[in-house]
Amino acid sequence: MGRMPSRTPIALCLILFAWTGLQAGCTSPIIRSQTPENESLVEETKIRKVRDLCRPWGLRDMTVEGISVTSNLDSTGSDPPAGPQRQMILEDMKRRGVDEPNTFLSLPTTSLVIARGKIPPGARKGDRMDVEIMVPSRSTTASLRNGWLMQTRLQEMAVLGNRLRTGEPLALASGAVLVDAFMEGEGDETAEVRGRILGGALVTKPRSLGLLIESESRSARASAYIGDAINRRFHTFDRGTKRGVATPKRDSFIELAVHARYRNNLVRYLRVIQAIPLRETASGRIDRLSYLEGDLLEPKKSLDAAIQLEAIGQESIPVLLVGLESESPIVRFASAEALAYLEKTEAIPHLQEAAMGESAFRWHAITALGSMVHSDAREALSELIHESSDETRYAAFEAILDSNPRDPVVRGEVLGEAFSLHEIPTGTEPLVHIRKSKRPEIVLFGQDIRLATPTAIFAGKQIMVKSDGPNRFKVSRFELGKEDLVEYCSDSLNDIIRMIVKLDGSYTDVVAAINDAKRNGSLSARVKFDSLPKPGRAYDLETESVEEPIEAEPLGPAEVDLSEALNHTLTVHVRSVV
Repeated sequence: MGRMPSRTPIALCLILFAWTGLQAGCTSPIIRSQTPENESLVEETKIRKVRDLCRPWGLRDMTVEGISVTSNLDSTGSDPPAGPQRQMILEDMKRRGVDEPNTFLSLPTTSLVIARGKIPPGARKGDRMDVEIMVPSRSTTASLRNGWLMQTRLQEMAVLGNRLRTGEPLALASGAVLVDAFMEGEGDETAEVRGRILGGALVTKPRSLGLLIESESRSARASAYIGDAINRRFHTFDRGTKRGVATPKRDSFIELAVHARYRNNLVRYLRVIQAIPLRETASGRIDRLSYLEGDLLEPKKSLDAAIQLEAIGQESIPVLLVGLESESPIVRFASAEALAYLEKTEAIPHLQEAAMGESAFRWHAITALGSMVHSDAREALSELIHESSDETRYAAFEAILDSNPRDPVVRGEVLGEAFSLHEIPTGTEPLVHIRKSKRPEIVLFGQDIRLATPTAIFAGKQIMVKSDGPNRFKVSRFELGKEDLVEYCSDSLNDIIRMIVKLDGSYTDVVAAINDAKRNGSLSARVKFDSLPKPGRAYDLETESVEEPIEAEPLGPAEVDLSEALNHTLTVHVRSVV
């Protein structure tokens, strides 16, 4: 159990907060009753929180699809059979002005495909997302290798009355297809006709988040009242103008803008919003802060207490600082996470410690550090890049890249139009990290990653990398009917990658070469794909008094199944000490 520090400094701070609150409360039109009807509303919502009247809306990924064509195949395509899908793509090609679309579809270098993407909650216009590519069930296409997806409108689709119905376009997709066989291994025929385009779709219409007001509480006045309560706590900027994040749209729905600090942790954002009190007197706030301090210092209750304190805002900082002094790791972590979203630098060393020492805290700690704008948070992430844990160092790299792609610590180089290559100097064990989601990217952790000689590896079907004496490689491209292209380079993986791209090699070719080198044992580094910490890991809390698993307070009922979103919640498993 944690120490119980003296609350004397807290009391002094709370007195000051109370005086401020009383001064504001005397003139607040939201609290002062205007009519008996208003008095009823105030009385009804006196001790309620947003979650008592609302449930979240918009937390499910939105699946969008399109019928399209891939070209540039190595004579592995097929002429699609007659049917609605063929007819749909023919009509689309005619609208685009394609000459003789039937002839184009019949070429062995083309294939009709289904493109599918998932627009995440809170997506903004211009955001990118992955696109899954697959052939229809009756297709005779043998492989989608080297395929290029023509520009495709992605929209919601449904079969109604035996007809395929489509909604408005919500994203545009195109790009090079990376077949699943490269990630899942050769020899799987189905993996040859499935693939993805990393970051291949551009969102054209933003996704809204919001709150649905429960039917028994719906009214225009209630919607405005709830919106005011949220906007007293959160605001954002729209073209330089300060605005509250909540916009009541009707008596049953409040639209929520995503606060920039929470854009990578939407579930926490909604938890905090739902914990906002609709009305609270200054004296009531003091009492609740004292009560929440006790809960925060109790490991079994600290996660939910931290959310409620974060919902209060700046007034809760003295209490959260007390939590940093606890002997309990989960109390220190819960306090630090909330303080990070309040932009308090005292949280930084505790979050850095949590990311290094406890895998259940890692995703939450690095995400919280990434939300901060202070340079000390960036410095902490830079130090985490040098940790021995693969997922810790890559997650820290991604957090810095997400906040500032030009940061010299993570800045890379785009090779042609194929992918970005980053080299991170580090004294830890060398690692080659490859993305198979979000974006085509290779990160080399370590400056001395080399290929052993003698060896020979293949970068796809047309490029061969073969040792040509000690510490030297010959990179050759073979193409039927053309003269061979040859380049020479050192045994450095960085140099070899650049030579493959120089000979028109794609991201797929480079990934194939790295996989081949890994298989034959010539690569002096580990290879990992999408090595990232997971948000749903459980923390095992030892206690003598409680034996059942407990969780932080849930979001509450919603219009969709929130099982995936709730995985972002740190779960505390409690077990008895034997």
